[in-house]
Amino acid sequence: VQEPIKPSVWQITPNKAIVMFLILLVIGLFSYFFMQYQALHQPPPLRLIHPAQDLVVKEEAIAIYGNTDKDATLTINGEAVLIKEDGKFYKDISLSAGNNSLLIEAVSRVGEKTIITRNITRISN
Repeated sequence: VQEPIKPSVWQITPNKAIVMFLILLVIGLFSYFFMQYQALHQPPPLRLIHPAQDLVVKEEAIAIYGNTDKDATLTINGEAVLIKEDGKFYKDISLSAGNNSLLIEAVSRVGEKTIITRNITRISN
């Protein structure tokens, strides 16, 4: 009498293939949704090109420019600033004599914030 052949545990069967496919599909979908959630809840990038920190100037106004996410809302000292389609922004700000504090704030659609402050000193002629 011959003994029946015992299938190997590692043998791939249609049921095992379907289960593995479903597991990989669930892991893939979970990873995709997790990455999308992370991307939505990141504060927007904010790069201020000018002015530098602790700048001393004689001019009555200073140009502020840089770039951020095109979908963000940008304010400088609470005043809304237009962001171009490529994410660049530009604004001239009047300076009073002495110390001037600039608060540049970018806010994403979900409320995440990136804040940069600059202190500019205007000296009299």
